[in-house]
Amino acid sequence: MAQNDDVAAGGSGLRGDALKNLRRPRRAEAEQRARLMDGRAWEEFCRDLGAAGKAILEFPLAGAEDEALRAEGFRYLLGLVRSGLFNALELAEPGAPRWIRNPDSQAKWGAENPDNQYLWARVDPRATYRVFGERRSVYDFLLEVKEGHMQLGDDRVFTAVTAKDLRFGPNGEFSLLLAAEKPAS
Repeated sequence: MAQNDDVAAGGSGLRGDALKNLRRPRRAEAEQRARLMDGRAWEEFCRDLGAAGKAILEFPLAGAEDEALRAEGFRYLLGLVRSGLFNALELAEPGAPRWIRNPDSQAKWGAENPDNQYLWARVDPRATYRVFGERRSVYDFLLEVKEGHMQLGDDRVFTAVTAKDLRFGPNGEFSLLLAAEKPAS
């Protein structure tokens, strides 16, 4: 392990609201378009990626494992970048949601559980969706409708359904309706 275990274990040491304060404010759609068209968004992304790489290079190393540790730092950073790009691109259209797996064995973000697979889909809160599938060999699962991120402490769970809350067909099939308002039946 590195000489400075505090840096290795806790990064900046920021938690909760202090960590959330590092977020940039949401920009208006018109400003986002302008930043895309004049290249500021790309330049900022590249600058921030360079700063993250610099933090890896400045991490204090001392020992025979330095090369492997530095390589792992860059591999982890690339996984975070991959994860962010994947979320931004694949979850961009809530009108046509699709399930993506993130994190996975290549893109981690620090809170994954080896017993779990995390699947995400972005939805429009005004729309109605039917979620369906087959249980197959899965012992249990959890479906949550939420916003925010657990790691930042700002997640808000609107509803959660587990396998025991559902009725399954003879072949393990299930279906549930996802809507802001319960439809009149």
